[in-house]
Amino acid sequence: MNSSKDLEHRDLEHRDWVLYSTKKMLQSIDQRISVDIIEKPNNIKILIASGVSESSIDKLLFLTNTDQNNNYLYLEDFQVYIIGAYSPLNIPGLKETCMNVYRASDIDGFLSGNKTHNPFNPKNFQNSSFTGTTFSQFVDQYSGLLPYCASTSNQIKTYQFTLNPDIDPLVRRSNFG
Repeated sequence: MNSSKDLEHRDLEHRDWVLYSTKKMLQSIDQRISVDIIEKPNNIKILIASGVSESSIDKLLFLTNTDQNNNYLYLEDFQVYIIGAYSPLNIPGLKETCMNVYRASDIDGFLSGNKTHNPFNPKNFQNSSFTGTTFSQFVDQYSGLLPYCASTSNQIKTYQFTLNPDIDPLVRRSNFG
């Protein structure tokens, strides 16, 4: 029978390791990024990174998921803030676009045998009409195309995202409503 100490130790080898490693990787790019690992109900832990600058987002690296990992790291939420605003902008479809780009970058990293992947690198948007050179320019172009959406052009932005090593949010939504 497994003791709680055994279960805790096993957890530290998988989910907690990937969260802690990701936190250290993000902060190695920019120490000003605020990274919190939060425990939620049902034994779920998430990582929330906030205050990610426009100059840092393009450089962020994440561990590539492999078929040998016991926990996969999923992008669960993505938000854009304008400097001085207390709540995120409502940019319809941006979160889902970022989730899909994160997933595609992860898969490309796995197929290439890379230990890390860089989902917010503007090269990941080359199969679209985007012609900019930064992720923030992509956000500017995207928000500028949407009617009734605040344009982010010529605005200083910060980003916040949530990573979850426990379950793919699309699977959770389809299975749990």
